[in-house]
Amino acid sequence: MVIDKKLLDLINQKAKEQQEEEKRNPKQYKCKKCNDTGFKKVVDENGDIRYTNCDCRLREMALKSLEEQGIMERAKKQLLNNFNVNNVEQQIALNKALEFSKDDKAKGILFLGKVGSGKTHLATACGVQKIIQYTPTIFVNWENMKSELIKYSYDSEEDRERLKSRYKKSAGLFIDDLFKTTPNSKDFSLAYEIINYRYENRLMTIVTSEKTLRQLFDLDSAIAGRLSELAGKYVCEFTNTTDYRMLKANVSK
Repeated sequence: MVIDKKLLDLINQKAKEQQEEEKRNPKQYKCKKCNDTGFKKVVDENGDIRYTNCDCRLREMALKSLEEQGIMERAKKQLLNNFNVNNVEQQIALNKALEFSKDDKAKGILFLGKVGSGKTHLATACGVQKIIQYTPTIFVNWENMKSELIKYSYDSEEDRERLKSRYKKSAGLFIDDLFKTTPNSKDFSLAYEIINYRYENRLMTIVTSEKTLRQLFDLDSAIAGRLSELAGKYVCEFTNTTDYRMLKANVSK
């Protein structure tokens, strides 16, 4: 992020005031990189000074994002290191999720197939990891997204387009339960508009669906093809009938 001159002057002034105050009353800063300003100074190859977000500020923004989306408690429970593996498919999926979470170049991951296989757990954990790594990520259920956009279409077309743009342009997007109910032409149109934009702009996209990849291709090859290309090697499919949630509940007893 590049900061304009007006803000740069304010930051410099604040830093100067802090330095003078520190001389009078030495204090311990939580972050020694930025002295708790939230910004760190970077000198480019031309000698120009720029200020970027400090890691401490990015961490605060990540935590704030989890809180604002109401997924903080879910994020604490659905981790990669507490995923219970009960079959080969789940082990493969966990391995791919772990690799995806460390892959800075990865643009997508799909968790597809049987109900109760742990898709949402793994997808949530991947999304949280990306937020922690400073990729702002929106968590949304497909049916809730549709309902919200339908509501705005009655109230204000401008608001609807603004909300749709938020889903299209977010650095990261996690869509849970894509095509949970039988999709109609409007569903396909909405899904294509959002997913195609993200595909063309190579934006990180996480998707879960009870459909297999083959079933997604049968429903709409354009949508399935773009999701598949975004995910690349990170496609996880579940065909085993073991109910992950039931097993997890039994383990916790």
